[in-house]
Amino acid sequence: MNTKRLLVLSAVGVLGIAWGSTQRGRVKMGELHASLAQSTGLDGDPLDKTPVEFEQIGKPDYDQFFVESARVQAGLVVSNALVESLTKNVKAFAMSFAAANATDANIKKLLNGQSTDQIGVDEAFALLKLKKARTGLSQDEVKYAARTGANTLQTAVYLRESVVGTKAVIEKGQSLSGRVKTDFTGFDMAKAPGVTSALTTSLNNLGESVKTAPEIAKQLTRLAQGLQAL
Repeated sequence: MNTKRLLVLSAVGVLGIAWGSTQRGRVKMGELHASLAQSTGLDGDPLDKTPVEFEQIGKPDYDQFFVESARVQAGLVVSNALVESLTKNVKAFAMSFAAANATDANIKKLLNGQSTDQIGVDEAFALLKLKKARTGLSQDEVKYAARTGANTLQTAVYLRESVVGTKAVIEKGQSLSGRVKTDFTGFDMAKAPGVTSALTTSLNNLGESVKTAPEIAKQLTRLAQGLQAL
């Protein structure tokens, strides 16, 4: 999933450019669902590396929508970072074992002509299972699998179920889109084009989130099951 693309298209800056008088907030890990906020498989805070911000315009319904929309985006940023972190670490464990036993016939068969840095997640788990059967996993590998497996599965379940909530946020945004002309009148009339643009952008992002969340959940489930099998 290309979270950077979603963020480039986010509402951040759209409202500020239009009016120059809005407040800006930033989503923090602690504001996300516990399965994301307390994830044990992350390398650092993904929201420090890829900040997700939102504008507040002083109208509660709109402000709440932009907050909820930003949290959906932040959840995907964190989930995607979790996939990347787990994949990197699992592969690193497997590559270390394969490199130390490069002449082994079974390992050569698993690699199937690939160099160790080309292996996929399935090959990595197969290598680790082979190591477990032969010599046992290292203490670090055992701790990592135990620490991250269950939490990753919980994150996958949450992400899959969050699609329903995201659809509810979309409905709220669509309702607000139909109210802009009546909600922004008089001195606020000049804000209407910026609000409309920001709502459209957020709704497009949310629609993309509904499509991508199940795929990220599928990847997390596969990783969780592989870790728990170790």
